[in-house]
Amino acid sequence: MEKEVISNRQFMQLLAIISIATTILYVPQSLTATTGRDGWLFIFIFGLFGCINIMLFIVLERLFPGKSFFHINRIVFGRFIGGLFNFAYIFYFIDLCTWVMREFTDFFLITIEPSTPFSVFLIVAIVLSSYVVFHGMEVLSRMNEVIFFITFCAYLILCLLLVNQYHPEYLLPILENGLLEPLKFWAVPTSFFGDAFIVCMFINHVRKTKHTPVYAVIGMLLAILLSCILVLVSTMTLGAETTEKLTYPTLSLIRNINIANFVDRIDMFVVTIWMLGIFIKFSFYFMGSVYGLSEVLSIKNHRWLILPIALCMFIHTKFKVSSLVQLSTIYNVKPWYFQTFQLYLPILILLVALIVRKRMSKQP
Repeated sequence: MEKEVISNRQFMQLLAIISIATTILYVPQSLTATTGRDGWLFIFIFGLFGCINIMLFIVLERLFPGKSFFHINRIVFGRFIGGLFNFAYIFYFIDLCTWVMREFTDFFLITIEPSTPFSVFLIVAIVLSSYVVFHGMEVLSRMNEVIFFITFCAYLILCLLLVNQYHPEYLLPILENGLLEPLKFWAVPTSFFGDAFIVCMFINHVRKTKHTPVYAVIGMLLAILLSCILVLVSTMTLGAETTEKLTYPTLSLIRNINIANFVDRIDMFVVTIWMLGIFIKFSFYFMGSVYGLSEVLSIKNHRWLILPIALCMFIHTKFKVSSLVQLSTIYNVKPWYFQTFQLYLPILILLVALIVRKRMSKQP
């Protein structure tokens, strides 16, 4: 398989978009439900999880330069145990991709066109994603460059349009429950920022310089900053009590925009932007599963795996849960599932890799 290369800037933009693609809709509700009106403060603490996650993979790549994550697993744990780790991650990629696709299709059914069959939206999403994966990481990265600019500019402008509806008093009193009490609910919010690991796992495709770690951290900080702004705006506009009861607080915010009774109902514009971001996210998970499986099975042309994985994703997405409510419950009840692959296993791999690397350096 010919190695594709992306720039540091594209790497940064992918980290930012994939981190906020779905969290834009869910973070305001999730944070206010656990931390109340102080969610905008704690998001910086929870966001550190994403930065730690990024650093783990950067250190791993420096220990084994030019090697992919799947290759590193085989070096560190051997062919058998390393292969089990790799297949577990491929399953996780497919599972996460189908979860994001389910969010994508259910959102359409709920907010746009309930009369259209579920399978129609799902087939369209899989076909478009398969086309992008067929053309590779470089094409996806170039597409994301445009989406990155549109997404950040649009959401910042939309937040400014709501200025006349802000109620700063909704933020008071600050830290009413203290600093430690809200941190007990760290598991769910931190898992939102762990999606960056899918990009970091392919850091061997980045045209690296000494500034690559800086670009990576900047990408995560941009995602944290935009999430903080959206949580802050949701709290000041709707109030913490209302925000935690809404499924899509961000969408409700946009519906409140009204300029001189002329500019209103621009929620479809926001939906379009959100669609672009989430498309990039599940396409990258799709690409990760295709690239990973081709490397594990030693298949030179990864394109042969797109169709069978796409069919697997269609079946998995359609029958995995019965409703969006059940899907949201899994997110809130089982955050350890995400953190196992995002944090705990990478830490274990890094610790063993340090030991292996030390022994390799002692060999003549």
